[in-house]
Amino acid sequence: MRGKTNLSVCIIASSGGHLTQLLSIKEGWEDYSAYYVSTSRSGAEKALQHYGRCYTVTDSGRIHVCKLFRTAFQCFAILLKEKTDVIISGGSAPGCLMSIIGKVVFRKRVIWLDSIANAGRMSLSGRIARHFADVCICQWEEVAKKYRGVKYLGTVV
Repeated sequence: MRGKTNLSVCIIASSGGHLTQLLSIKEGWEDYSAYYVSTSRSGAEKALQHYGRCYTVTDSGRIHVCKLFRTAFQCFAILLKEKTDVIISGGSAPGCLMSIIGKVVFRKRVIWLDSIANAGRMSLSGRIARHFADVCICQWEEVAKKYRGVKYLGTVV
């Protein structure tokens, strides 16, 4: 891993609420070389145009299972190009795929922040990604207690 100020940080979240939550804590990576990955070209570019490099991946998930392969390939290509050190994901299937590929293939550090919208249990992506994340954070204390290795550190919004 490179020196602290030279770290390459991937910030990935689906456009909308997931992305809004991550951007609310952007001070946490402002001193690093960060780039952004999201799902909606118009939504992502509009929200991220002031923050730096950004990429768009295909939106996928349990409803769009066939698109998972395209999204996985896109995530792999981005990680290969960017020489990422740390992945911070705000949730969704693309974030889960980026986290898994980053950890398993490229041996990168992964931080998972599950959405505050999941008040009863972690999201499906969160339940999967927590097994690959170095740090897994849930925004509901009661929910965090249900899962081994999941931390509650408060809410971000």
